[in-house]
Amino acid sequence: MTIAERSSSNQVKNALLFNAIHQLNFVLRQAIRDVPQVVQDNLQVSLSALENTGRSIIAPLFARITEAMERILFTIHQEDFGKYVATQPLYESRRLVPRY
Repeated sequence: MTIAERSSSNQVKNALLFNAIHQLNFVLRQAIRDVPQVVQDNLQVSLSALENTGRSIIAPLFARITEAMERILFTIHQEDFGKYVATQPLYESRRLVPRY
């Protein structure tokens, strides 16, 4: 049974692009920590746009992951675990060495 298909080449490229954007955003934020507040404020708009671009790139992949996880959980909850009831109580089945 297949729960989720393999990622397409475009999804892989989007994930790589997101990682590059995230790293760029991180490095830029680290670089502007020591500049005057006026410069930080001017760059904040661009950095926010960069974050929004990253979110829009990765959102479809996260949606696909969420759907796959929902299918997995649904599949687990559809299983009939009651049919595998042990004939011995659990504490007796754990006894590997007989007691004398």
